[in-house]
This record gives sequence, structure tokens and C-alpha cells, in this order.
Amino acid sequence: MCDLTESSSESTPKDGLTPSSSFEAKVNSLLNSGMTTESLRKKAEEYLAILNDPAFEADNIPLWVERISCRGQEGLTITKVFHAMYTGATQVGFPAGSRYAYAATCTCGGLAQTEATLEERKTRLVKELVNLAETWIAYFLWPYLVRWSSMAALEVPTPSLSATPTYDDTGSELEEGPQTRPSWRDDVLKRSNFRCFMTGYVDLAMEGWEDSGATARELNAAHIVKFASTNFQAVKSSASEIHSITMTLDILKHYVGLDSQAIENLKDFLSSPRNALLLESGIHNMFDRFMWCLISTDVPGQYKVKLFVQPSTLFNVSLPDVVTFEDHSNSGIPLPSPLLLRWHAALAHVFHLSGAARLFDDLRDLPGGSGPAVPSKSGEDFMENVIKYDGTAISKHAELVGAVQAMVLSQDH
Repeated sequence: MCDLTESSSESTPKDGLTPSSSFEAKVNSLLNSGMTTESLRKKAEEYLAILNDPAFEADNIPLWVERISCRGQEGLTITKVFHAMYTGATQVGFPAGSRYAYAATCTCGGLAQTEATLEERKTRLVKELVNLAETWIAYFLWPYLVRWSSMAALEVPTPSLSATPTYDDTGSELEEGPQTRPSWRDDVLKRSNFRCFMTGYVDLAMEGWEDSGATARELNAAHIVKFASTNFQAVKSSASEIHSITMTLDILKHYVGLDSQAIENLKDFLSSPRNALLLESGIHNMFDRFMWCLISTDVPGQYKVKLFVQPSTLFNVSLPDVVTFEDHSNSGIPLPSPLLLRWHAALAHVFHLSGAARLFDDLRDLPGGSGPAVPSKSGEDFMENVIKYDGTAISKHAELVGAVQAMVLSQDH
């Protein structure tokens, strides 16, 4: 385990945790230091090993996880979240994302050194590690797994883009989600030769499909990344919305390489065919649920298909191992974006490697068709309703819904 015997003179925050802005600055300092990624990895693993200490085993499965049905080795643990973040980015071909995860872990260790005694340093390290893992769960994972069918976008002004993106520049675009042109689906159809690359099915709009011998369906122009999944209901103050958006952007910037230029042009980027695949509806649904993803190869436009479930679960046709995109339109329609496909693939890996995919299944719908256990896609709402909630229901929102339902039933009788 990393040496926690030496302390520094930096003061301890009142709640025992470092504010996010200060934490981010310390992570950036490590990322820009001369430390090699391998050195950061070794140090991060040493710090993380404290969760194997019997004195802190209970912290590895927080109480909010215990309230939800997935438990133990097959469910989510803090350690699994870290290992998922360490390996997920590397598996999708972006080792800089893993370097960020190592640096963030090492920042937790560095902050623990500010405590006066060894026991206080151990306790602080565990608190910082748990807080970091929960931050990743709330702001990096929660907004993208849950499918919301009836969430209205906020009324927001059109942002004025600047050289240094801020919430004013990008937050409203995140809330609005992709605003596609009427011809967007037509462009995706033409680029894809009216064919789903996973099933071989063709779209009904394809001329002569009756004579092609192919199975025809109405295919979906599917968003690779649904930034609409970060829409927020107007149940939070502006400050909370800004915090949620900022936290999400900070993680994406480091973990998938969402640079300033991509953020500055986010609205156009997400509204173009670069953020689209032509898919059969069942395959589309499974893609949205991160049951499969595409991983880039050394060949431009070529991707390996990676499944996180048995092939028979996805579809009853033979699925390809490798796919290659090309523009069949002869009019220069851009191919699917490698950045956005990496973004989707990184999320898929972390969901499944961490155990969050199973855990979130129990939060998607409350019993009796009462909707999800959290009232919005906001990471801030997940923090408040699940992680910080100390009741006995699976979430604060679930408790409130249950109380209202009980009151209605009592009035009926």
C-alpha cells in the first residue's frame, strides 16, 4: 500500500472532501507533470488497495448500493468502478483516458497526506476514493444509460461560442440535445446505401428492394451519442444545472478526448451525419442500451464489433465481427465520427465492467409504472436522490412517490 505515514500542512475541508474545482486543478497538475503513465498506474493501484483492508471493506459497497438489488461480487463496487475506468479507455484505444483515471486516483492519495495522523489519512483516502467513484457514476454514467421518453428540453437562449468553452457556450446545447435537420435521415440513408451494416436489412425507401432478395424494414437513423440524455427538468436551480453540466464535460474532456474545438462546435457536430448510424430498430435499441459497441482498428473507417451480451440476445441473424464505413452517396456525406464512436464505446465498457449496467436496471422503472427512481438525467439529481439519500427506499424520489401513492390509496378507501 502507498505510504501514508507522511503528512503535509494543507488544511482539511470541513466535510472531509475536496471541492470539485480544487480537485480538478490537482488532477490537471498531475496530468501535466513528468510522471509516466506507468508510474501513475502503480501509485493508483497502491492507493486503491486500501479498500481491501478489512477495516474499510464496508466502504467498497456503499449503503446506497446495498439498497438496490445488485449486491456483492456480481454487482457494483467502488473497486470495480476504478478498474473499469482504468481499463475502459485503453480498450477503446484512448490510453489518455486511463492516464486521467490514474491521476484522479493519485490525487485522492495526495489529499489524504494532508491529515495529521495515519488513521486520519487512511480514513480521508477512503472518503476521497468513494467520492470520486460516485462522481463518475453520477455525472459520467447516469445521464447516458437511462432512456427517457417524456422529458421536455429547457427553454434556453442560443449560445454565443467563444474560444474557451464555458457552460454558457455549451451547457444549453447539452440540454437541448441533437437538433437534426429534416434531411438528416435522408443523408444517413444515402451514405449507408439504405442498408443496416449489422443485419444486412435494407430500408423500405430503397428503390427495387423487392427484387434485391434482402429483408426490408423501416430502418432507424440512430444517434451515436445522445446528448439529449443530459436534458434536465426544471426542478433544479441554475447553479445545480451548471454544476452538473460542468462535471460531465470535465470528465468527458479527459476520458474520451472531447477537446475545446469539439465542445465549441458541439451543436453542429451532434446534429450532423457524423453522429449517426443506420440500424434496424432492435439493434438500435441494444446500441442505445450499450449492449454492443464499435472499436476502431488501424484501418480508417473500420471497426470491430464488440458484444456485451450473447449474440442471440441481440438478434436472430449472424452479426459481423468487423464493419467498414464508406460514403455510398457520392456527395461527400461525412462518415460516423471516430470520436463519438469512442465516446459510446468507452461508456459501454465502464457500464459493464463496473457493474453499473445491472445496478441501473433497478433504477430505470419504479414498480407500478411510476417512472424512474430519479426525476431527471442530471448527475446532481442522482447524487441527491440516490447517493446522498439515507432512507430505506431505493431513492428519495421513490420514497416520495410511494408516500403519494399510499396517500391516494388511503383516500380511496
